[in-house]
Amino acid sequence: MRRMLALCLLSVGYVGPLSAAEWEIDPAHSNVLFFVAHYDLARSVGRFGQIEGEFEIDPDDPTRNRAVVQIATDSLDMGDARFTQTMLESDWFDAEAHPRIEFRSTRVTPHGDGHWLLQGDLQVAGQARPVTLELQRYRCATPPFTGRFSCGYSLVGTLDRREFGLDRFKRWVGHEVELRIEIELQRERSNAGPKQRR
Repeated sequence: MRRMLALCLLSVGYVGPLSAAEWEIDPAHSNVLFFVAHYDLARSVGRFGQIEGEFEIDPDDPTRNRAVVQIATDSLDMGDARFTQTMLESDWFDAEAHPRIEFRSTRVTPHGDGHWLLQGDLQVAGQARPVTLELQRYRCATPPFTGRFSCGYSLVGTLDRREFGLDRFKRWVGHEVELRIEIELQRERSNAGPKQRR
């Protein structure tokens, strides 16, 4: 599991604030996925498997949350080795020149019942553009089967690949790309989780 430093803000409903602590990202429950139409038929699915970042977490007020998500470009998997290699070359993600994809949030605002909008800057293949992702699911809890305080995010957004210089094969590959980020963080075992009030 990859480590990340999360600055945990005051948590209403818990005894005392959450202090800065080392966290682990759970790779079994953390993915970055994208979906894009192929020749207006089925959608191709890409998955990035190596994720790092820094988070400011307030379990009770998502508007105070901040996130920096960094993705290893060469961790891409398109489900086929040849297809994956093509997407990592200079015509597409250019993994050698741009080894990292980064999303840096700037603001979180309410958006309907239990949803929020996460605004920020996304950098892909050396091109940075402002994007808005919908925070569809956000929850912190202590699962009984792990006993470790955890927080999970589900982020969804739609991008135009041409804005990031990924503009080849316009007739055969859809312009619109659905982005989905699923992240689950766990406090390290050496750090005791916050005690919930009874």
